[in-house]
Amino acid sequence: PFCSKALLCNRLSIRFAMASDPFGDAFFPTYVPFLFQKGAGAELAGVLPEVLEMYRPDSVHEKEKTSNGAAGPRAKVVAKVGHITVHSVPELSLLSARGLALLGLALAWLCLYPAGLKARCVLCAGAYSCTEATFTLLERGRSYTSFAQFWANLLYLPILLDGYLALFSSLPLVGILLFPLNVWLLEVVEGYLIMWVYGHNVAWCYLDYTDCYCNGCFRLGHAPFWVGLGALVTVVYPVMVAATSG
Repeated sequence: PFCSKALLCNRLSIRFAMASDPFGDAFFPTYVPFLFQKGAGAELAGVLPEVLEMYRPDSVHEKEKTSNGAAGPRAKVVAKVGHITVHSVPELSLLSARGLALLGLALAWLCLYPAGLKARCVLCAGAYSCTEATFTLLERGRSYTSFAQFWANLLYLPILLDGYLALFSSLPLVGILLFPLNVWLLEVVEGYLIMWVYGHNVAWCYLDYTDCYCNGCFRLGHAPFWVGLGALVTVVYPVMVAATSG
């Protein structure tokens, strides 16, 4: 029957798509595929080298560079400290634009952030690095997190947590439901900063998904996870504030 043939063709097309996606056998794509929709054909082939460069650097396809991301020198992996991957900063010198910007950001964090806020930033950035390493293991089949993400979070966490939770202090449930917007703003700001510093985004790569936006900085499919994170920080972060204040 025509329906049976259509069903067979659909199953074969799914198997072909999975075969062309090197991450298709990871836990999340296998068990919740509706949240992890990938591109296909030439569209997927065009971005895979950059995705593999991050999550499967031992793959032969990693050698095929793409034109995605910023043009010019690209950061390279130089070390791995525990579970955190460290990258070089291209053309870095103290008097270069990148050098001066990074020095200014570091001085601002050291001089302007109160001690309690610094402690919370370090604790939360460290906790998130462990969370991201676990999440990528389930999403990509390999654990990955970066120092770039860690230091960017040190800078941005007061906006993500202190500012956002204060804004929705009288409407916590609304704050939880809207938390994905909060994270997506972080991903856009941090993503473009990291791309400028390193030549491309060395912290995360969503380019193989069909629902990624802003040069792959954020994707819609992560929304349920960000709602869960919003619920967690709404309960836990005020306790951290009380413990690190005064």
